[in-house]
Formats: sequence, C-alpha cells, structure tokens
Amino acid sequence: MDKYEQEMLQSVADYLTKHETDLIYQMMTEENLLQHQNKEQLRLVFTRFIYRFKRCLTQPMKRQKHEEVVVLLVEELEKSVYPTVVIDGIYSMAKIIRLSLQIELKENSRLTTYDLLHIHERLNSEINDAVKEVFDAYACISPSTENKYITRLNEISSPIINVTDKIAVCPLIGGIDETRGRQLIQNTLEQCKHRRLSKVIVDMSGVPRIDDLVASYINYMAKALSLIGVNITLTGVRSNVAITAIEQNVTFKQLKIYRNVQQALHHMGIIS
Repeated sequence: MDKYEQEMLQSVADYLTKHETDLIYQMMTEENLLQHQNKEQLRLVFTRFIYRFKRCLTQPMKRQKHEEVVVLLVEELEKSVYPTVVIDGIYSMAKIIRLSLQIELKENSRLTTYDLLHIHERLNSEINDAVKEVFDAYACISPSTENKYITRLNEISSPIINVTDKIAVCPLIGGIDETRGRQLIQNTLEQCKHRRLSKVIVDMSGVPRIDDLVASYINYMAKALSLIGVNITLTGVRSNVAITAIEQNVTFKQLKIYRNVQQALHHMGIIS
C-alpha cells in the first residue's frame, strides 16, 4: 500500500468517525426500523459495523476476522432481535455509507472515482463477512431466507457509480452465475434508464473467472443497453482470466476493452 492510498483510506475513516452520529441517525430512521422495539441494541450493531469497516480501511492486514465483529453482538441479541432485521440493517447501513461517500466525492472532489471503487470493494468484503457471520450465529435461518439475502448481496455487489452525468462505472466483484447474471442485466438496464446514461464502464477486475456463461451475459447486456442508447466498455480483465478466456474461445462482440478504468476514462476525455 503506497502513501497516497494510506492517506486516502485514513481520510475516509476520519470522515466516517466525524459523521458517525449522522450515519447512525439516518439508519435508525429507515422505515423498516422505525417501529422496532430494540433500537439501542440495533444502534450498537451499526456502530460496531462502522467501527469494523474503519479498521478494514486503516489496518486491513492486522484485522482478525472474529475480533469485535457482528457475530459477537448477535450472540448477545439472539433472544430479542431477529437476524433478518440485523441483516437488513447491515445492507441499509452499507448503502448509506456508499451514498455519503459519493456525495463527498461530488461536493469536495477529495475522492477520485478510482478511490471510490477501491473503497466500495472493501465495503463489499465487509458486508459479505458480516452477513455470513449472522447466518452462522443463527441456526434458525431457513434456506429460502438465506437465498433472499444472497440475492441482496449480489445486488449491492454490482452498483452503478456515476463519473459524470452521462457516464458511470459498474464494478463487478465475485463470480457470476445464472442467477446473478440475470440480476446484473436487469439492475444495469433499470439504473441506466433511470439515470439517462450514455456510457457504462463495466470493470471486471474483481471477477475471478470468465467463461461462456459470463461472456454471454455481458454480450446480452451490451445488446440490451444499445437498444436504449447506452454503450458498454470493458476494463480490468486480468491476465490469468484473459488466458482462460482465450483457451475457452470466449469472445466479447464489438466491445471496447481497456486495461483499467483510468485508461478508459482517459480515452473518453474524462481525465488527462
């Protein structure tokens, strides 16, 4: 980790510390939590989640997975707070953090788009660990409920982050199966139409494997988006992933491909 990255991540942690009270207040006034009887216990869950995320930002190599994390808290809350409420709150808390950081980027320009993508990747990892630990702590969670939250995790793992009013980045993190592929297409179409975007950079640096299935969904998404006037650019295809794709004769039809998001933004004239 270089000096700039250390300072950037520390500045985000400082921002979260400064605005923690406001973030928690936004969380506790969410409609699905307003009527909850255990507000103070839930407030503690979200406070610890923010603390945990700050540690991930500033001390990623020193963090111990089961130290001061949500799983310890839900053991205390097992008889009074439903696990579904905790998980819903974690997802909502993550969305509030992400939105706050996007506003910070737009208003103060201290964070670059690339910084925001990097922070988002760490936040996704934190959400994933927290939800898994809640599943482990509550044996009563049914398979159907677990599937519901896996779906939510897939949705939150594929955000659309605006770079300009008309251009956005969609960072993909994790594997893409049939279910997630359909969700990715639907979510991207809805967001692009709602925001009236003209270009989307799909960054695949977080995708561990590209096969015919992944390529078919990306190609289908590109075709569907072209019908509403949106062009797709691919970035971040790692060398080992590219070799596997070539060996399996995987192709992306008529798509521009760049090494990373910065290079794509440079070619679009967004950054110098």
